[in-house]
Amino acid sequence: MMNMQLIAESADGATVTYQEKQQLPGQSATLRFSTVVFELCEGQIIWRHLHETALPEKNT
Repeated sequence: MMNMQLIAESADGATVTYQEKQQLPGQSATLRFSTVVFELCEGQIIWRHLHETALPEKNT
């Protein structure tokens, strides 16, 4: 994970954004921008929502 930022937080949860690089064996890596919403529910952290947006490949 790269460039993690806290967008919002409360006693009940948080919203976080970050960039991530994913790669499967034998395939090119992909870069994406992700936003996740966490919720605290009965003492457990629940991954409530995830949105991912693919970032364009950079030509090197």
